[in-house]
This record gives sequence, structure tokens and C-alpha cells, in this order.
Amino acid sequence: ILKEEEILFKREKMQCDTILSYLKNNKRVLVTTGAFHLRPNSPLMNLKEDYLYIYPSYEGEQLFEPPKDFNVTKAVFEVKEITSHV
Repeated sequence: ILKEEEILFKREKMQCDTILSYLKNNKRVLVTTGAFHLRPNSPLMNLKEDYLYIYPSYEGEQLFEPPKDFNVTKAVFEVKEITSHV
């Protein structure tokens, strides 16, 4: 593992632990993050809690960076409910 990846992983784990700590105390949490943390294997995207995930979308695809020939009128924010109840 590259040193940068190790640092990012530790940082993400700390973010998750902090979020879970607030949730355990029945506090509401609003988290804003960069696109890197919205990837499917991110610890933040795999919390075992109920939450709303609001993300930018462009022509039906999650937006991580502006695409070629970006047209702002085609960009929207999607809301996805993540539940821990399976």
C-alpha cells in the first residue's frame, strides 16, 4: 500500500468513527465530502446505519468530475436512502 493510500484509509476510518459516535448519542449528522469518499468501497459509503446519500448526477450517472462538453443544465442532485434493515 502506498503511504498516501494508508493515510487516506486512516482518515476515512476516523471520519466513520466520529460519525458513528455522534449517531450513538442520538445526534443528527450532516457530512459533506469530496467525490473520492463516494466510491462504492469507501468506509463512508458502507456505514451500517440509516442515512440519506445526496450526490451529483449527470445524464443518469454519478458525477465524480465534470465530463467532456459539460452542460450544467443536465446536472442534478440525486437522493438515495441507505438503510441498515435488510
